Amino acid sequence: MLKFEKEKLGEVNVSKLRKIIHPLSFSFFLLQQEYKNEFLKFSRQYLVLVFIFTIATFFFSLPPAYEFLRTGPSKTAEFDLLVSGPLTETDLSKLIHFKDVEEIAGVFDIAGSEVSDFKEHKITRASSVFLVNNMDVASRLLPGNKKLLMKGSFKPKEAVLSAHVAEKLGAEVGDRIKIICSNRKARNPVNYKISGILYETAIANQVIADISNLSPDIRRSYTEASHQDIDYTSFYLKFTKGGVSGEIEERILNTLGRSRENTMFMWREKSIKEEQEMVKALDTAQFQYERTGAFLLYIGLFLWYALSNLNQRNKTYSILYACGAPIRFIYAHFFLETFTALICILIASMYLTILYFKHSLSFYLPPTLLSKMLLYAFMTNVAIVGIVSVISLRKLKISALASLLTKE
Repeated sequence: MLKFEKEKLGEVNVSKLRKIIHPLSFSFFLLQQEYKNEFLKFSRQYLVLVFIFTIATFFFSLPPAYEFLRTGPSKTAEFDLLVSGPLTETDLSKLIHFKDVEEIAGVFDIAGSEVSDFKEHKITRASSVFLVNNMDVASRLLPGNKKLLMKGSFKPKEAVLSAHVAEKLGAEVGDRIKIICSNRKARNPVNYKISGILYETAIANQVIADISNLSPDIRRSYTEASHQDIDYTSFYLKFTKGGVSGEIEERILNTLGRSRENTMFMWREKSIKEEQEMVKALDTAQFQYERTGAFLLYIGLFLWYALSNLNQRNKTYSILYACGAPIRFIYAHFFLETFTALICILIASMYLTILYFKHSLSFYLPPTLLSKMLLYAFMTNVAIVGIVSVISLRKLKISALASLLTKE
């Protein structure tokens, strides 16, 4: 038995213990020997815990991730009212001078257009291509705005892509692309330089580009193809801080000389509430049970892991104590091993969760959400380690060597 313990500790002897005077130094040394001699055992234990905690992390991170996906665009946008319909430059000019309007962005939505790299070797279809009259104003008012940028910025004469479109094209900020503006009459590629990349949201696979890059002929071709006078499909309006007086929708209709039959309105606040209702629909009782079950399973397994290792090390700790190792060395070793397990499990679980969101759900976690997830996961694991430590300290009683040998 003594020979086994000697091999397990990696030739630890009394003279070596006396040379190691700091508890953490000794703990690191002892932990290194244990990982070296029992690598497969620790690997199996860590893999099980990582798998369970990854599931728990996914269940807990899915609601806030889905909430960002649905409400992020509207919450970060600064527009107050969206006006949709066949709109013209004349309409834009009227609303620019409309009372209470602070800013306005004109948007022409080319749904389902193709986007390619500059040599057209890679082509993908964007769900929406938003051609805007002013990139600076659009960067503040649109649901795809500068607050959702992964990298880069909004610049005049250039384009911003969502992350999924950029990934399919293998494109980065500074690369050149072509937006293929197709209609029933022609296929017209328009060149753009990428100035920014957006996080993916519920408005997936989008492109926002400066409409001034389109030639008059291309813009005219859309008017002819639709058989109506159209320069824009929507206006994003931001009102002054003083608020809006009167029946704003009716006043806009009167100003534009239109009826409600071909003009639609959407208020941002109402849109946020509708999206929040959709988020709440995800958080069902069954989902809560699954989330709680995964969390409790992880706590149980981690507690079993810590106490199991403590029981296996009890003989080792007894011999070390009998050889002259202060009790603080043993406490430090136990806490260090438990904390090391926590860090390894946390990092691996977060990494796997991020990979799953990215590759399976095509969703890139923004830094704010990622930092919250990391903080909650870390605090959860620290709390679990605290519980384990309290239980273990009561259990961690060093037996006399003579007593231990008597049992053997």
